[in-house]
Amino acid sequence: MLISSATHKYLRWNIPVYFLSYLLKWIPSFLFMPLILPQLKMVFPCFSYSRESYTVHPFFNDLTCWEFSHIGLSILSFVLMSTFIAISFAITLVFYNSQIPKAEQYRDNAMCARVNNYPEAYLILAKSIALILFIASNSDSWRIALSIILTLSGLGLVYLNALTLPFWDDAAQSMYILQGMLCAWTGVIAFLTTVLNGT
Repeated sequence: MLISSATHKYLRWNIPVYFLSYLLKWIPSFLFMPLILPQLKMVFPCFSYSRESYTVHPFFNDLTCWEFSHIGLSILSFVLMSTFIAISFAITLVFYNSQIPKAEQYRDNAMCARVNNYPEAYLILAKSIALILFIASNSDSWRIALSIILTLSGLGLVYLNALTLPFWDDAAQSMYILQGMLCAWTGVIAFLTTVLNGT
């Protein structure tokens, strides 16, 4: 970010600024999972085991839970994870297309333009909490609770989208409501599968 700002100010070079703007758009969406999953996998799976059990880390076979190297890497991963979630949340709340549709032709207006981005910020938090719980759960006893949490997250996203109606475009608004409904439906199916002794 500093290099982009410096090259733009002193050299009048716009390419780093354009690159940084695309990177900021991609961090909370495409790059969220690849950047946060290794940190979550380092920190949370060992919470189910005691220090005296000397359990091999479920995701990293060369580490043993709660030994010195694991504790150091977990602290580093926790700091990186917290920083990344906070940055993603801030980017989501601030960096979005807020252009009011003024073109005479409907197709000339930006489909992704919106009034606010609260539902997307809620989705970042819901994804983070769901990922933490899914990674921390090491037994089948968590299945019902996780399916209920997934259902409630999807319903919360539908409710927030319907309450705020952030998009100017009806098709985009419908797709975001459908996204929440699919999340809720996934939770319902996971619940039914667990209750009916499915695999």
